[in-house]
Amino acid sequence: MASGNPENPGWAGAPPCGEAAGLKLRQNTQEALELVDRLCEQTQQQQSLNRSAPPPLPNNTTSASPPITNGNLPGETISSNDNGLNVDSIRINSDLMKDPVDCIMLPEKRLLVLDDEWGLMLMCLETRSVQRAMPTSQWRHPICATYIRETQHILVLIECPVKSETPASTDVPETGSNGVNESESKENHIEEVLKSEDYDRFICRFDLELKFINRIEAPKYIRDKVVSNCRMCYSETTKCLYLAVSTPTEGLLYELNSDCRWTEAYGIRGHHFMEIQPFAVVGPVTELLLVESKRNYVFLVSVYESKVVNKRMVAASERPGSLAVDEQGNLFVFDKATSKVGQHSRVHYNKVREVAVVDRAQCHISAAGGLLALLSRNVKELKIYRYN
Repeated sequence: MASGNPENPGWAGAPPCGEAAGLKLRQNTQEALELVDRLCEQTQQQQSLNRSAPPPLPNNTTSASPPITNGNLPGETISSNDNGLNVDSIRINSDLMKDPVDCIMLPEKRLLVLDDEWGLMLMCLETRSVQRAMPTSQWRHPICATYIRETQHILVLIECPVKSETPASTDVPETGSNGVNESESKENHIEEVLKSEDYDRFICRFDLELKFINRIEAPKYIRDKVVSNCRMCYSETTKCLYLAVSTPTEGLLYELNSDCRWTEAYGIRGHHFMEIQPFAVVGPVTELLLVESKRNYVFLVSVYESKVVNKRMVAASERPGSLAVDEQGNLFVFDKATSKVGQHSRVHYNKVREVAVVDRAQCHISAAGGLLALLSRNVKELKIYRYN
């Protein structure tokens, strides 16, 4: 049995440490400390270089944000964390909007915003230019919009004036010889003419320069109805336009075929449609996705010869609030229960991945070209997320 060290009884049987072992230990410790010092110096040098060098800029951009090309509202900007689109998200300046009601993503990184007060706003996210079409005496209050990729036209549901059955006289009242009240008389006459006009809902067609092309009247059934929500979509395959209308008591689905004829395809009491998107076309059958807000579900309807022939519920999320389908067929759903936007499978409708986290209870989403637009109209918050 090995005997303990008499000078240190606590280390029973421990062999004495020689000078060679102690010298080797000190050398290894010194080398390790020197290696750590070199690594720390290299890390500090790399951080210093990263701070001093400017961030990389995409092609055809400058380090300063270009001004918005808009003569009506100077000083407008698009806020982002980078000069280009090489970021995961972009926040649009809220000063560009007054009362936003809808937005749609367009190809080539363009975004259309519908504003109840300021009309239509088309912005390019690459050049940061903004074009506006302000409301005139010919139209007001844009409601919703959709895009036709084949013709590159924008369809907008707006209110347009129609002549009443008893219009006011169009003759300007005569004034005295002195002409003192001439301007006041003309202004009062214009107000009387405007008051004599009624407004109806029309589907108006605009090009990408926001120039008016033509229009068609909305379904006559909703002319005198109190409409709480309207959404529409366009099927590129069948060339048909679908309009989902919600009143306080019922939900309606209309189809506008290629012959410009409206047909009520579906109607149900006690339902409120928040969103509509084209899903697929199988032969003569067009499949649409509808979001019902009162019961918090998405259901898939099949339209054949302007009539809904089948409908079934889709378990996309717990409380769906909005959905979007891009040009590639990718499906995105905003879930109010988790306040997240996720990409879902087209086969099983389960969530594949998360795209954005939303801190609002209500929002509208639109997707195209690898970008997802998310509008929270109550707080005038508009963000763009990259999902490709």
